[in-house]
Amino acid sequence: GKIISFEPTSKIYETLQRNSKKFTNWVVHERTAVGDKCGTVMINVAGNSAASSSVLPMRKAHQEAAPEANFISSENTPLITLDSVFYQYKSDKSKCLLKIDVQGYEEQVLTGASASLKEIDAVKLECSLVSLYEGDKTFEFYFEFFKANGFELFDIETGFSNPETGRLLQFDALFIKK
Repeated sequence: GKIISFEPTSKIYETLQRNSKKFTNWVVHERTAVGDKCGTVMINVAGNSAASSSVLPMRKAHQEAAPEANFISSENTPLITLDSVFYQYKSDKSKCLLKIDVQGYEEQVLTGASASLKEIDAVKLECSLVSLYEGDKTFEFYFEFFKANGFELFDIETGFSNPETGRLLQFDALFIKK
């Protein structure tokens, strides 16, 4: 199927563009963040680059578990909603999986995808067990959100853990439309 990627940080965007050229079905949208409105936003670039860069400030729990993730710079980037570009890429007959990995900004992405969500068959997103970014939501919010929007939890994949305590901090959850 077709892959559409969005990336707000300039360094990772360049890498994504370079890597996507190897595949005819992979399209990289112009450098932008995805959220709940169209405009511009400041993104905090993490020391581990793609893994922890976020629009939201990082909490102490995240900094302690991954000191290499501390923010080292910031970039101003365009901000769009998924709804504003969805039909530019989605055809009537194609199935659609939305993968969201935005470091605490998931709620804003989903708010900006309220119309698109009706056309999406599955969503995989990173969920936190504890708050890692200022203003983020934890897994309970997303479990309820997807249930209310006609999706059911299909799979969970473990992710980021605190290396000292072993506590799981994040996991990926896959929700399938009923």
